[in-house]
Amino acid sequence: MKPIRFSAFALGALTSGASVVCAQPVDDLAAVMMVNDAFYAAQSALDAPAMDKVWAHKDYVANSGARAKAPTIGWTELQPYFVKNFGNMAEFSLKPVDTQVQVNGNAAWVIGKEEIGSTSRLKDGTLISSRPTIVTNIFEKDDGKWLMVAHHAQEIPK
Repeated sequence: MKPIRFSAFALGALTSGASVVCAQPVDDLAAVMMVNDAFYAAQSALDAPAMDKVWAHKDYVANSGARAKAPTIGWTELQPYFVKNFGNMAEFSLKPVDTQVQVNGNAAWVIGKEEIGSTSRLKDGTLISSRPTIVTNIFEKDDGKWLMVAHHAQEIPK
């Protein structure tokens, strides 16, 4: 069994109040959280090329946004989905909240909530309502690199 090493990331996460499960190597925890953070940064920047670097380019990847009527499955469907949706927005902010990460071999998942920023709006000026969602992000380690393979968000009922 590989020993657990505590990095500045792990110590910072533990002292900042973030939820981190430490039953696996800290290096994998940090790598998964970096990809998770890159996903939210790409969303908030409306940067479709940055999403290319976050997601595995596989036929089985899946995305289900909070208002989706069906999942988008496969990279060939998902990549144009991001381009189209990002093209409709003028400003967008999405951040993870209360996340917990678990790594098990070459699979990892981050569970928590996400919040849309109050200034998020479409190009026509329509504000995108700020609503909290429950989220699950799933990652796969492929050739030593962690990549997202699924994102599922659902609105929290009022």
